[in-house]
Amino acid sequence: MAEPKLSPGVYRIRPLSRERLYLHLDQANSHVSLRPLVTPEQGDQKWDISPVENESTYTIKHIDSAFTLAYADEEPSALSISTKEVKTEWIIKPSPSGHFSFTAARKANLAVELDIKNKDKILFNKIHPNEANQLWVFEKPKITPSSSSQNPTFTTKFFPFTARDAAEETVQDHDIIVVGSGVGGGVLIHDIYDTNFRIGSNNAKKVLLLERGGLTFHSHCLNTARPVDLVNDRGQHNDFFFHRFWGDFQIVRCCDRCQDICNRKGPGECCGGPAGQCCDNCYNKTPSFWSGGPMYNLGGRSAAWGLFIPRIHDRTLQVHFPKAIGDELLSTYYGKAEYLMNLSLPRSEKAHRYVIDRLNADGLAAVPNSRVQWNWARIASEF
Repeated sequence: MAEPKLSPGVYRIRPLSRERLYLHLDQANSHVSLRPLVTPEQGDQKWDISPVENESTYTIKHIDSAFTLAYADEEPSALSISTKEVKTEWIIKPSPSGHFSFTAARKANLAVELDIKNKDKILFNKIHPNEANQLWVFEKPKITPSSSSQNPTFTTKFFPFTARDAAEETVQDHDIIVVGSGVGGGVLIHDIYDTNFRIGSNNAKKVLLLERGGLTFHSHCLNTARPVDLVNDRGQHNDFFFHRFWGDFQIVRCCDRCQDICNRKGPGECCGGPAGQCCDNCYNKTPSFWSGGPMYNLGGRSAAWGLFIPRIHDRTLQVHFPKAIGDELLSTYYGKAEYLMNLSLPRSEKAHRYVIDRLNADGLAAVPNSRVQWNWARIASEF
């Protein structure tokens, strides 16, 4: 049984014929024709098919250019390409054999047809239900392993589901799509994940998170790796994960004189300059090797918040926030956020304990009905 509708996505388009010929865009001459399969990496034969509002109606755009599939108006009409803002709409319908016929929406009585004798021009002809030359195959390109998948990086291992994988799925494959993994989207995704875990896989929602930004340490390293076990093996789990990306680095320590000549640049910048800058001893020095890589640590650029999450003081809430927001934070959302981040309380030394007691007795926390307590030095165990 034929599928009722062509799923949107990237395809190669070929006629149903013994000789495998594909719809090919010659970008240099702005011409569309039928050609044998090119190498998988080239995009000359890949077309992005997107649905429009009408049933079984699509636009067909070349994946690597601004060209869209159109038709020439001369008689007999033929396929062409266009850069116009208004795109040609195509009706693509399945046949009982499982293959497809496609026509221009404004030429519904004419189907795109293979002319075996002329592969440089693809013409229209009157629709005939039994005409094999009017049947077309829409093939999903096979994704060949890239160099990044052969040599996995932190990003590819941490997020094996790529944007290309997501593009090949239809919108109907996901129940929820969240754009951005920042303070809003990230917390929302975390909550949905926990909900899915509680309700079980049969009732869970399928969620797609789209993130434009980079991954590795662009903000805070504690926002990347999330240990599986929060109690027993947090350090061991992270060491095991990050150790996959360790490598041997060559370290050459030059003398102070040579470092001054190179303005304290790294070995790669300094030694790549004109010959004779380094002294003989440094130039011939055997490098030492250091095995290392990314690690799971506190700190990280300007976002070194150290997991310390104190509440905003009551006075700040009263002066700078609407009363409704302050009340909701204190009554509901602080508690939810602290539960989400696995709030833990510190074990203070006696000297620190004394300072905390004085602050609670005489400091800002000594305001009547204050929600600020200095012994609540809130630590986010995991976020």
